Amino acid sequence: MSKKKSLITCSLVGFFGSLFFIYCFPKGAITTLMHEVFHLPGPGAGIALILGPFVIFLGLLSVKISGSYGAPTICIATFSIAYSIIVNIMSLPVEGKGKFGSLGFVFALVLCGIILDIFFYLLKKIKPVMQLILTSSIANIVLLVFYWLVIFPQTKGLVNAKDVPILLGVCILGASLVGLITIPVSNFILPIFRLNNEEGVSDHVRNP
Repeated sequence: MSKKKSLITCSLVGFFGSLFFIYCFPKGAITTLMHEVFHLPGPGAGIALILGPFVIFLGLLSVKISGSYGAPTICIATFSIAYSIIVNIMSLPVEGKGKFGSLGFVFALVLCGIILDIFFYLLKKIKPVMQLILTSSIANIVLLVFYWLVIFPQTKGLVNAKDVPILLGVCILGASLVGLITIPVSNFILPIFRLNNEEGVSDHVRNP
């Protein structure tokens, strides 16, 4: 896939992902699901189990579809910017404690995409499933810790030390599930896009 087509594909995945997220998770949905249904502590459960795994899945899916390193950063950046623009233009209510749609939200997700890119490349020589699981877990942990250190102190307060192990476990679990489903989902989608492996595109990136 050419660089231009790769950029367009990654951007489209991020854009439509943002529309899906806005529709599925209106204000209060994540909080209700995390604390009233699953009875998880906070702050951070929604980031660890919903937002993080969702954007990481989009990022991994984009790199499997495009076959290009850099795809997760482009995809997740597009997601965060599109989400922020849409909710602000349409004045949609969002999760206030997570500062969804703010500059901090965009920065956090772009950071997540960059970490995803870096470790996807660094771990390219290990088995694809482990590559995806480890990469997803590291990126999700970085996103969660960023929220704990930068965003939640402004909106919700510091996380209780006794809740950290539980939330980190949830964080790794959510990311690991994303890593496991990325390969079968991408294998289903690839024939639809009818992509052919081109010179310079690693088989290890696209077809594990």
